[in-house]
Amino acid sequence: CRNARRQGASLAETSRQVEQTLIEQFSTSRYITGILASLDMDTGRLTWINRGHHLPILIRGNRWVTELACPPAGPMGADLGLPVTMATDRLEPGDRLLLYTDGIVEARDRYGTEFGRDRFVDFILRHHSGRHTLHETLRRLMAAVMKHHDGKLDDDATVLLTEWRGGHQQELTP
Repeated sequence: CRNARRQGASLAETSRQVEQTLIEQFSTSRYITGILASLDMDTGRLTWINRGHHLPILIRGNRWVTELACPPAGPMGADLGLPVTMATDRLEPGDRLLLYTDGIVEARDRYGTEFGRDRFVDFILRHHSGRHTLHETLRRLMAAVMKHHDGKLDDDATVLLTEWRGGHQQELTP
């Protein structure tokens, strides 16, 4: 699986290889969700598939624009036999793409209140509106999620926030 993409496998084929490996090792008792994506750094063309995961959020002009849509194929390893559909979206220079695991938005405080998707996106927008770097914004987000969840998580909590700068791939975000 590790080298499938390097050997030219499509995103869908790579996800099927991951699924087959999981089934061979664990039957269907374990599964993983995920987004597999490819971004053309010159054109901003984002190609992706959804394997039972939360939808990515597109941030444009420092406002939440939309969740990108792609029919989910089901988690890898669950052997549901659902078709894997590829979605394509075009990013504009300055667009940010936000991917996250359920451990972020479903983290509950002692009263049972989830951190929630709206609070999550609002936090990103407020803290990354030119005041903080991406890294600092994410550091502050994780601190807020941990505080909301009384310092311990019951699930994984992963966030990927990336910004496409319009074909200037040699420029890394600070």
